Formats: sequence, C-alpha cells, structure tokens
Amino acid sequence: MGLVDRVRAAAPEGVDGALDLSGAGVIADLVALVGDPQEVISISDFTAPALGARVSTDAGRTTDPRDGFAEAAALAGFTLQIERRYALDEAAAAHRAAEGGHTVGKLVVVP
Repeated sequence: MGLVDRVRAAAPEGVDGALDLSGAGVIADLVALVGDPQEVISISDFTAPALGARVSTDAGRTTDPRDGFAEAAALAGFTLQIERRYALDEAAAAHRAAEGGHTVGKLVVVP
C-alpha cells in the first residue's frame, strides 16, 4: 500500500493541506491527496514548484524547519498529533521510536 492509500485509510474525511519535511519525492502524492498544489508546502524538496506546490524558503527566510511549520499552521484545518514528548536525555529513544515507523502522521517532540 502506497503513501496515498495509507493516508486515505487513516484520514477518510480527506486532507486539507500537507507539509513535506522529508524531501523524499512525495510532492506528487501530497498534491493528489490534497487536491490543490497550493496547499502543499515543502521545506526540503526544491522541485516542489514544478508541481505547483510551495517551498518554504526565500531570500528573506532561513531553511529552519520552524518556518515550514509556521506556514503549514496557517493552512485551514492543519493539526499535528503529538504521540509522545521526550526529555532531551531521551533523544536516542525518540530517534528509535521515529525509526520504527509507528509515528507516521504523528510528531515526536524532543524539547
């Protein structure tokens, strides 16, 4: 099952916007999910504009991931589900949890 099918199964009501943090070539899939390329933002795939999506950097901004989150948060209906918060001394455990794949669609936070 591909990304589009997995997300549609997890969010049958649809997806209003998408934020790409991976740069793993998923922009076309995100556009297919959202339906409007202007509601897709990437902080790491600089080919996104070729598909009508946006890249969250410009001459006046940094490539800091927080910029992408700020733009995504401005999209109608954007939410993040935080699965668990880790203390800084638990960073290795947070990394292992993220690598396990069970956090797909959720955010693991290390303050």
